[in-house]
Amino acid sequence: MPAEALSLQDATALATTPNPEASIALARQREAKAGLQSAPSALLPRVGASETFTDSTDPIFAFGARLRQSRFTSTNFSPDRLNYPPATSDFMSTMRATWTLFNHPCRLHR
Repeated sequence: MPAEALSLQDATALATTPNPEASIALARQREAKAGLQSAPSALLPRVGASETFTDSTDPIFAFGARLRQSRFTSTNFSPDRLNYPPATSDFMSTMRATWTLFNHPCRLHR
């Protein structure tokens, strides 16, 4: 079947119509450029910190918190204190630092 002839007006209208595939290609190109710009930041050290405060009368939490805090005494073994402990608070601070020194892509050879 022969191709249909286009008038100059039809060809111009077709050429100026937004092409979704061209838009996708441009978006992928922008994504690749952004990836190249952000790649060096992966080599920089990262630091993070968090804090948690918990206050509870849950028997398991109270038992564990008192052990972690080294505040566990023989009176904490009484059944009333084990099953119905007073409110126990636990405050924990965490600091984390990571630095990638070596990153080698693993390639499987056949």
